[in-house]
Amino acid sequence: MRKLSVTLAFAFCLLASASMYGQNKVKVIKLPELQSYLAKHDDTVRVVNFWATWCKPCVMELPHFLETYREMKSQKVQFLFVSLDFVQDYNKRLLPFVKNRKLDAPVVLLDEPDYNSWIDLIDPSWEGAIPATMIVNNKTKKKEFVNGELSKEMLISKINKKL
Repeated sequence: MRKLSVTLAFAFCLLASASMYGQNKVKVIKLPELQSYLAKHDDTVRVVNFWATWCKPCVMELPHFLETYREMKSQKVQFLFVSLDFVQDYNKRLLPFVKNRKLDAPVVLLDEPDYNSWIDLIDPSWEGAIPATMIVNNKTKKKEFVNGELSKEMLISKINKKL
């Protein structure tokens, strides 16, 4: 009986830590995976926000995006938060930020340090500054790229135009 109790307690701890880790996990991706995500041909609006933990305007607009993400979960809208933090800062900066801010939305770290080689592939109008946001609906062929911060009202308005 004692072995069973210890085993069950251990299993519970493992499950609890796995679910906590899974919630705050950030996948590291390369550009082709992001391009594939952006190119999905369905009637879902994809909101891709490019940001970094060291970018003050990015951090300031993040609550607007998270509120909108939570409010629109039942609609055909997907959010992806693409961190442009440095890969070497993954454990010491990005993961703690995601955990402390309770980011429950999908977050990925784009491992493409040569920004000049891929920024134009996302959108030719992108000057490279962040925050930046891509809103796309491939079925309706509606796409918009926004350089700079977005208020919650502006974000919702732009999403609704793509639905």
